[in-house]
Amino acid sequence: MAKLRALVKNIDVEVEGIAEAPAYIDEFIDLENQSINSQFVPGHGFAIHGHNIKLEGGNPDIGVYFQHETNPNDIVKVDRILENNPSKIVGIAPNVTYPLRKIVVITQYASGNVTLKEIRTIKSPFTVEKA
Repeated sequence: MAKLRALVKNIDVEVEGIAEAPAYIDEFIDLENQSINSQFVPGHGFAIHGHNIKLEGGNPDIGVYFQHETNPNDIVKVDRILENNPSKIVGIAPNVTYPLRKIVVITQYASGNVTLKEIRTIKSPFTVEKA
């Protein structure tokens, strides 16, 4: 037993990130027509509410995207983000060609001061339609 206690003194634990911290998108609101989880208008302000959605990290893919509902390669990144925190992102909706879109947040944020080494993709469970 004494040998085990001595061995424990030489063990270091290093936490690299919390990969399983819950992250989700709860609501998408077009701030000008007040539609919730249903419509957006290009050029209107929007608010995304959720948990652990803050845009953070050094990966160039980090951002908010409007993704085609069935073709994941048709994706448009939001150019203007006005507010960015763990539970709310505010930005300006981009113009898109196909009207039905999922909202996607790509981040390395986990919680508190924890930044993940790899990106995390958070997709809305709902589809919004271009009005």
